[in-house]
Amino acid sequence: MLHDLARLYPEERLLAECAQRGMPVNDYERAYPLVLHARVGAELATEMFGVQDPEILSAIRKHTLGDAQMSPLDCIVYVADTAEPGRTFPQRASLESLVMRDLTEATRVALELAIEHYQKKGLAAAPQTLAALQALGAAEALTGEVSDRSA
Repeated sequence: MLHDLARLYPEERLLAECAQRGMPVNDYERAYPLVLHARVGAELATEMFGVQDPEILSAIRKHTLGDAQMSPLDCIVYVADTAEPGRTFPQRASLESLVMRDLTEATRVALELAIEHYQKKGLAAAPQTLAALQALGAAEALTGEVSDRSA
């Protein structure tokens, strides 16, 4: 429930919330401010609801772009956000099934699907997403290409 606390904030507000809190914003985030809702949401979870658990806050922060270092909870929330029932991409159901068998593979597939989605829209993949994929041992992350294996 807490992972999307700032999801409906306009881009200008997300940037302002980061500035107000002294949170650095990288070039990718500045170009695509909507992704900041994850990091801002983690801050709001602490401020509004007193969440102090570092694992929960990490999962909130990483649910949109991923990260080179992801705990099992980070992966669960990332894949759950990708495969939630409201999504309509063709591989959603098979990704949902895969996560029940192999969390690591499901995370890799979800990351690849995100990169593929960015590419179809003519957008660059986030450095954090590429780093997450590389950390899972996917050679494709080094070139930014997506393998033909999908959920």
